[in-house]
Amino acid sequence: MTLQSSESLIIRQMDFKENDKIITFLTRDEGKKSGIVKGAKKINSQNVGISEPFTQVRIFYVESPRAELVRVRKFELIDSFYPIRQGYDKILYATYFTELIHLCIIDPQESPRFFHILVSALHALQGPNSLAQTKIIFEKNLFAILGISPNLERCIKCRCDLWQISLGKLPKLVQIETHQLDCVEGGIRCPKCLIRLSTTSDLSPGTLSFLRYLEEHNDLMIRATSQNIDELNAAFLTYFQNQIGKTPKSHVMLKH
Repeated sequence: MTLQSSESLIIRQMDFKENDKIITFLTRDEGKKSGIVKGAKKINSQNVGISEPFTQVRIFYVESPRAELVRVRKFELIDSFYPIRQGYDKILYATYFTELIHLCIIDPQESPRFFHILVSALHALQGPNSLAQTKIIFEKNLFAILGISPNLERCIKCRCDLWQISLGKLPKLVQIETHQLDCVEGGIRCPKCLIRLSTTSDLSPGTLSFLRYLEEHNDLMIRATSQNIDELNAAFLTYFQNQIGKTPKSHVMLKH
């Protein structure tokens, strides 16, 4: 067995036996892996802090084709994201981001894209940016990589155009009324096609316009309103649950 190494982000840890841990880490190029870290729970172990979740490290490990877990040999610290660990709310958001990644099935070929959006989100958490808006951008980017981005162009029921497009101007909604995100069908319902189900989430015109803006610009230049945040928080959770079939447990801890 050959010693391998990979730049990685630790996304989960759990106790194993008396002194060991099992960590799950997202590699930059090889997808997710899980491995045993010997002695990681010992007070004098050099791996106590460096094997914590949302730490960016280079991991040296040995992998056997017959074993589910790799055997971790050592770490080299790249970034501990220390500013995140200084704020409780930031820790909660970082925990949520890493849990979403843990819940996803990741093709090794797509690993660089997952790695990039997670690193970018963790860096954003360290700055003055809105935590809730950073979360929305991360979720939107995650949907794109997973190939499940909702269709924002036409109503999924009647197929009418939702937007007026003018050269040099931002798109404007044709109907300035409440729309819905259909979390099963993966698209928007226009005001004439609304239905009342637990799998649909109402979006006000301002929230849908904000989401459309993020689809094209993916930045923090326009600040979300509290209504935008509340509506997209509920909509994206329902969307993830229906599209992926799993519920992130840490979501309930977030403050919006």
